[in-house]
Amino acid sequence: MRQPHADSAECAPTAAGDTDCSATVVRAAAGLARTTPALILGPFYPLQCAADADTQLWRGECLPDGVSALQFQVHVATREGRPVVDACVELWHADHAGRYPHPSCCDADAALPGFTGYGKARTDANGGCAFDTLVPGSYRAEGGLRARHLHMQISGRFDRLVTQVFLPDDALRHEDRWYRAAARPDLLLAGAVPGTDSVLRLRWAAVLTCG
Repeated sequence: MRQPHADSAECAPTAAGDTDCSATVVRAAAGLARTTPALILGPFYPLQCAADADTQLWRGECLPDGVSALQFQVHVATREGRPVVDACVELWHADHAGRYPHPSCCDADAALPGFTGYGKARTDANGGCAFDTLVPGSYRAEGGLRARHLHMQISGRFDRLVTQVFLPDDALRHEDRWYRAAARPDLLLAGAVPGTDSVLRLRWAAVLTCG
C-alpha cells in the first residue's frame, strides 16, 4: 500500500463517505507539512469578478454530451495542521474545450453557455469549501499543450497562495511546462473521491505557512 510523503497532505474519507480534511495534514506530516508550491496566475484571472460569483461555476440546465460535471473539494491548513478559517478561495478554469470566458481569450465567445469560468468561497470551521463546476479541457498555449488544470488563489489572514491544480487521470500533465516547473508537483495533484454517479469528485489540500 502506498504511504504518503512525510510532508504531503491528503484527505481521508469518513465513515459516512464524506471527506474529513480537518486533521489530515497533521496525520500525514512528520513535523511540519510542506507549503504548497506556487505557480503563475495566468492571463485569464478575472480582474472584474461578477458580483454574484459563488461556488457554482456551472449554471446551465443540463450538461451537453461530452461534458462532465466536477465537484472540487478544497481544504486549507497551516504547516502545523491548523485549519485556515474564513480564507477566500478563488477558482477559475477553462471549459471542456479549453476555452476561458474571459475577454482576453481569443475564443471566449465560443465558451460553453452557462459556464461562468470563475467562482469563490470562504473556508468553513474545518478549513474546507467545495465547488460545483465542469471538467476542464486541455488547450494549446505558448510553450506547448496545457494539461487540464484549475487555477487557484487562496487568501488567508497572513498568506496568499496562487497556484494551479492538476487532474489525477491526465497523463498530459507530465508534458505540461508549469507542472514540471513546480518544486513539488505531487502537491498540486488532486485526489479522486469515489462516487456512484457520473460526477467527477476531486479533493485537494493546500498548506499555507501561517494561514
